Amino acid sequence: NLFGKQGELFSTVLLTDVKSILTNLGTKLKSIAHHKTNINDYSTWFSLTFRQQHLGFDEKILVLQSLRLPKRITIREHDENDYRFLIKVSEDIRQDQRIQALFSIMNDLYDDDTNCNQSNSAHITVKTYKGMIEWLDNTPPLKELIETSYTQAELDIISEGQHPRKLYQDYVTNVFQKAKPTAKSTSNTIMYAELFINLTKSQVQDEFNKIQSVIPSDLLRRAYYKITNSHEGFYTLRRQFITSYAI
Repeated sequence: NLFGKQGELFSTVLLTDVKSILTNLGTKLKSIAHHKTNINDYSTWFSLTFRQQHLGFDEKILVLQSLRLPKRITIREHDENDYRFLIKVSEDIRQDQRIQALFSIMNDLYDDDTNCNQSNSAHITVKTYKGMIEWLDNTPPLKELIETSYTQAELDIISEGQHPRKLYQDYVTNVFQKAKPTAKSTSNTIMYAELFINLTKSQVQDEFNKIQSVIPSDLLRRAYYKITNSHEGFYTLRRQFITSYAI
């Protein structure tokens, strides 16, 4: 309707109208797609079977709560095994391939050390901005592992509006509103730019330390204590984590 049925209104359309419609459309698309956990909600093609190569897809998917909301899918193969892959969009998957290639070289170098000879995962590049990463079973995301270590009292504090992300968002918004009280709501990028212009380094550091203090400093240590049954096991896990994270 904006451009007319045959495009006859195209020359009279205002840029502000186009921006408004595209913004609303983008918001609707984000709310429709990203958080759905049934694979058929994305395409009915996934409900089909392909007997020559694989039997089909598991209907449930896992949505990871990182920036791009990547999804884990499960492919059922003819060899009676399930293969899980992480689908990443709007990211250059070739970077993961290059990193994995570096890991393979390092694994060859450390092949004699059993602590360094680790399994790796396959990477399939579909396009420059999307691809598939083989999912390693029994491996939760680091963020999920850490968040399970909160006590109920700490979760209650977070639920009362003390979540670090909310505190940071409120802080950036307040700085922007003080600098430009008559300005309308805008993007986080512009608000952050205003913070960068108007505040000193020490002011930002003080606020950062204040927000950081809400997060318990021993969350990762708690997580490893929960999945081990001895001090020796905790030490081994900690050592392996530090080694692999450093690599």
